[in-house]
Amino acid sequence: MPSRSDEQLVCEFQRGEEEAFSVFVRRHEDRLYRLAVMWLWDGSLASDVLQEVWVRTYTGVHRFRFGAQPSTWIARICRNVCHEQNRRTQRSAAMVSHLDGAEKGVDMEISRPFDELHDAVRSLPQRQREVVVLRIFEELSVADTAAVMGCRAGTVKASLSKGLANLRSKLENRAWIDDLKI
Repeated sequence: MPSRSDEQLVCEFQRGEEEAFSVFVRRHEDRLYRLAVMWLWDGSLASDVLQEVWVRTYTGVHRFRFGAQPSTWIARICRNVCHEQNRRTQRSAAMVSHLDGAEKGVDMEISRPFDELHDAVRSLPQRQREVVVLRIFEELSVADTAAVMGCRAGTVKASLSKGLANLRSKLENRAWIDDLKI
């Protein structure tokens, strides 16, 4: 049986087929977790926030009218919940400095450039950081990034250009920077 599209899964769930929602969650949970970690800078908090994202998705899916792609819609829900969490706990000024690369089983030689890149991305202004995460790390299109962020495509392009220029400036003396496509 061919894989069902997100649109098919949402339609099936809207008709009362609970299993379709489970398939939808499994399909998107890893990507949403990565987004939540990038917005919150805290893996355990990201797991907690994802529970709220799925509750909102579950309760709101019956009102979903396909004005956007389902994947874009849930990414926007994730962004909103993460921003609410950041405001609630006033984390935006005191973000965790970096993820523990050893905890993820990453070799220290690989971990150091990752930590440097992570810190550089974290230091970008919020809009630039979000655009870089969505466009570069999550590989969303300009249109999908604009939909997630609730802005125009031109804003995404300008923020991406500024964000990448800032990253290049922050990381210009790193030997591994040329390996990145930024």
